Amino acid sequence: MKGVVDIATVTFLFGAIINTDETTYYVGIDWGVAVVTGRAGVTIGDSIEIGVWGEALAIKAAVGIGFYKGEFQFYYGTSVLFGGGIYVRIVFW
Repeated sequence: MKGVVDIATVTFLFGAIINTDETTYYVGIDWGVAVVTGRAGVTIGDSIEIGVWGEALAIKAAVGIGFYKGEFQFYYGTSVLFGGGIYVRIVFW
């Protein structure tokens, strides 16, 4: 089990990131602000992490999928005052 808590976060991503030098091919929308953000996940073996994230006093919309520096990542969620989402990370190298 793994957990992280952040205070006062601001995020903004809209579009695609393509960087062949770092093996990064990513597309998504992630924007929002939150007073408190937390994430909890379970690691399966050495390479798979599945989890949830939650936010308080927030407004956020997030969806993303792709490869980022040797990891496959997927996340989805929304927040209006309170909310959250799910994420999956698979490490290949």
